[in-house]
Order: sequence, then structure tokens, then C-alpha cells
Amino acid sequence: QTPNPKPQTPNPKPQTPSPIFEDKINFRSGNEGISAEKIGQKSFYYESRERNIMNTSEPVKKGYLLKQSRFLKRWRKRYVVLTPTHMMTYESENVNENPTEILLIRHFNGVKSAEEETNKLFSFRVDYAGTLFFFCVEDSACSAEKCRFFGNKTRSDVNVICDRCAKLVEEKDKWIGTISKVMISPSLKKAPVDSDSDDD
Repeated sequence: QTPNPKPQTPNPKPQTPSPIFEDKINFRSGNEGISAEKIGQKSFYYESRERNIMNTSEPVKKGYLLKQSRFLKRWRKRYVVLTPTHMMTYESENVNENPTEILLIRHFNGVKSAEEETNKLFSFRVDYAGTLFFFCVEDSACSAEKCRFFGNKTRSDVNVICDRCAKLVEEKDKWIGTISKVMISPSLKKAPVDSDSDDD
């Protein structure tokens, strides 16, 4: 009498990383496209065609903003590049370096002013898959005594805004308006790319 064969157990499914947030990565070229070297506890892979979307998309707006880190809540100066499919932040204008943050526009749920939440003038927030990212156009205090924003505070008894603050308000509104436009763009369906962050 032959013993009963042991039942075969199915191979466990490999765990895939979160499609929203990942730790910082270093990109390297290989036979299977562009992949990521592990840093810390997480790593993930980009296919070359996906990475190419991010590199070749024409920016619709770019410039320096202050960005609040997600965990330490520190404000850091970042060079922000907004394309029809991604929002990326860099430590400088050298966009050939690895970005400190990669956000997919298709995960954006909303954008609006955030002065009351941040206690900073000229700030706005992006709702990204349930996580709030805060940005600020300028953090230096206004020195015009007759300006409504004198001393970096909103004065209810003054309606006049100096030229400097008027430009900052306009710049903040441009960021909010441009992000709102790309959020409803049909090109969002063409960006199946993960995101990662180095801004803690």
C-alpha cells in the first residue's frame, strides 16, 4: 500500500507595494526597463514606458514653493514641476536628479486655499488619496504697514493689498487653478505609475 501524497499548497501571492507612497529610490537602467534599488524597507519597480511618461510630459507649471513634509511637518523649499499626469518636487531646478516627491494627478481629490490650516498666508493644500499635502508660495512677512497682510497676518480692518502681496496671491491662485485644470484632463487615464516620497 502506497502512502497518500502530501497535498500541494499553493504558492503565496507576492506582496506588492502600496501604489500611493513609497520610500526614496535610486533609478538604474536594466534589461527589464528602469527599476529601483532598495533603500530602507521598501522598494518597487517602474517599467521604462511608465518612467518615460513622467520624463517626457510637458510641464504646465513649475517654480519654487515651500512644501510641508508629511511626518515631521517641516517647511522646505522645493522646485515643483506640474505636468498633465504628475506633480514632482525637487531640491533644486535640476530635474535630472531624483525627485523628492512624485504624486500622480489621477489620485488628486481636490485643491484649495489652506491659510487657516497652516497659519501661513499664500498657502494651499492638495488632497492626495486622502492625504493632505500643503504648499506655500512665500513665507516672509509683509513690511508694508498699510497692506492687509502686514506682518504676515490678515487684517480685517484693511482692504488694501501691496503690490508684493498681490503678486503672491495671484501666484497661489495660478497654482490652484492649474492643478484644478489638470485634474479633469483626459490624459489622466494614461498614467499608471506608482509614486514615492523622500519628504518626511
